[in-house]
Amino acid sequence: MLRTVQTLALALVAGVATAQELPIVDITLVQTEGDRYEVRIRPDGPFDGLFHSYLFTLRWSDQSTATGIQLSTTAAMDEVSLYPARSGGVVNSGGYDYAPYTAETIVLLSSVGQAWVGGEEIAIATVQVNGGSVFDLQLANDAWTHANNGDFYLSLNGYERQGEIYSFGTGLASVAEEAASDVRCAIDGDLLRMTLTMDRTRELDYELLDMRGRVVAQGAFVAPDGRSEHALNVGQLAMGSYAVRLRSADLDRSMRVHLVR
Repeated sequence: MLRTVQTLALALVAGVATAQELPIVDITLVQTEGDRYEVRIRPDGPFDGLFHSYLFTLRWSDQSTATGIQLSTTAAMDEVSLYPARSGGVVNSGGYDYAPYTAETIVLLSSVGQAWVGGEEIAIATVQVNGGSVFDLQLANDAWTHANNGDFYLSLNGYERQGEIYSFGTGLASVAEEAASDVRCAIDGDLLRMTLTMDRTRELDYELLDMRGRVVAQGAFVAPDGRSEHALNVGQLAMGSYAVRLRSADLDRSMRVHLVR
């Protein structure tokens, strides 16, 4: 019976979806307190139809001391009966623990008086870390999620509309300038040049974000103990300001860089 109702609901909104452009929806993870986070989405246009389903995967270092991570719905998503549930158990791979979460509903946003505005964030879930500390907690789209059906997915009116995972909820303005002496960055043509001074060898993940907080380049590299220089190809970029974020299990650095041609 539920499947029949769901099919009818999707059929009702399908005609609307084909007559209008549905927004693309990005997603982010924001730390609100020391042990508490929010999963937020950001549509690039208005929407008040069926936020049918989503899938995302949380990833964190397996060196974390936390005994558990608990996800709950937010008040807005409770109104449309969209509740996150873990898909399977926590899986360890490559030094990280992975936990995919999914949710699905047939309740229209408009039926409860909700309407999204383009560019505004909506909190869809809260993340509570229990029994210790968690290191390098993030939303993941990587080799493991790709191989295990855990990549970010989002459906509006029955249509696939997921965008990107972005790192900063309010764009570049929220990136603090760091005066740390261990990291120096600059953009030179197609290259992101870094000079690092590490107290030990680290495998570092990097992201380059534009003014809207969108990831325009990302990857990983090994920084050896001591001083090292790195030139990472980030492709053709428009002139302007960008944010660089470097992360490992015990290091997190954010800084601005400027591209002038």
